[in-house]
Amino acid sequence: MRLMAIQSKTETADRESARETGFRLGHDWAKSSPRELNTAVDVADSGEIPQNVRQSVIGRGVAHVDFSDAGSAAAAEEFWSAFVDGIRAWLVEAKLRG
Repeated sequence: MRLMAIQSKTETADRESARETGFRLGHDWAKSSPRELNTAVDVADSGEIPQNVRQSVIGRGVAHVDFSDAGSAAAAEEFWSAFVDGIRAWLVEAKLRG
C-alpha cells in the first residue's frame, strides 16, 4: 500500500507508517473540523468512521490510499484505526484545555 500525505514543506509522510499517518491525520481532522464535533465524538465512541468522513479525508488531497499493492487491506485498516485514535487523542486534549 502506498499511503502519502501531501505536505508543502517536508517529506515526513514518506517516512511515516500507515499508523503514524492515520493518527496524525485523524488528530488534524478533528482539530480542523469544529463543526464536526458530534461526528468526532461518535467516531471516538464507536470506532466507526462514516463514509463521508473517509471521502473528505481522501477527497481533500490530504491522504491518498492506493489499494493496488499487496497487503493494502491490512495497511488501510491500520491507517483508519489510527485515524480514530488521532480523533480520540484530540478530544482528550480539547477536554484538558477546557
